[in-house]
Amino acid sequence: MIKTLSSASLRSSRTASAWGSRKQGTTRPGHGSDPARTTPAFSWISPNLCDDGHDCGVSAGDRFLARTVPALLRALGPHGFLVITWDEGTSDRGCCGAAHGGHIATILAGPDVRRGARERRPVDHYGVLATIERAFGLTPLAGAADPRAGDLTPLFSRPPRGLR
Repeated sequence: MIKTLSSASLRSSRTASAWGSRKQGTTRPGHGSDPARTTPAFSWISPNLCDDGHDCGVSAGDRFLARTVPALLRALGPHGFLVITWDEGTSDRGCCGAAHGGHIATILAGPDVRRGARERRPVDHYGVLATIERAFGLTPLAGAADPRAGDLTPLFSRPPRGLR
């Protein structure tokens, strides 16, 4: 199941959990209320303009992450992973071929992610997408297929595979 959530829907969720309300259809049938079993295989969470720090500052973004990330980490399951990335830097400089927008932070967390690991080679949003696509056994599309986009796989102790 693929589900897209906004920070507004996270706050209005009946269960007050980051994986959404059961009435929104985000649970996998027959798996009870265990977050690791009811979380969709893929979720895209896009904060509103306050929670993402654009309109309300960094502290609002910090509060959003503080109340959202712990529940997501508990719900990942044994091989899931969480990618937190920003969408723009402070310049139009590019890296990796097609990407432009400056240097941004990307954080990767999960049971199979090497604690404290850092990727020194550039990885753009296409490289993040390629990592997610490979984890689901999909062939990378468009810019994600470009090897210059980079890859987050070196940050894992076990390459992400078979997340369906």
